[in-house]
Amino acid sequence: MPWVVGIIGTTIVARTLLLPVVFGSMRNNTKLMNIRPDTEFHTERLRACQAAGDKEGAALAGQNLNALFQRHGCHPLKSFLPLLFQAPIFISFFMALRKMAELPVSRGPCLG
Repeated sequence: MPWVVGIIGTTIVARTLLLPVVFGSMRNNTKLMNIRPDTEFHTERLRACQAAGDKEGAALAGQNLNALFQRHGCHPLKSFLPLLFQAPIFISFFMALRKMAELPVSRGPCLG
């Protein structure tokens, strides 16, 4: 099997295996966009309470924000999940390809 086919095949397999994680992140982002007005309201209330030094109000606003996320089954940190899975895989692909490029290439019978 030529090295080009190996690289393409490995990339397709890795992308296919990571599709559920990517789709989950997309669903999470869609849910976050749908509740954005509510999150902005609670976030602004949280900032106002913090600026005023109202710790109880800030804690209540934070609890309301977390309850909103739980009620809709989403959280902003879930959007970074694909990055945590993809980064190590594709960084190792990059490093492997760089090492492969440093290896000597043998000449085939047609190249002389």
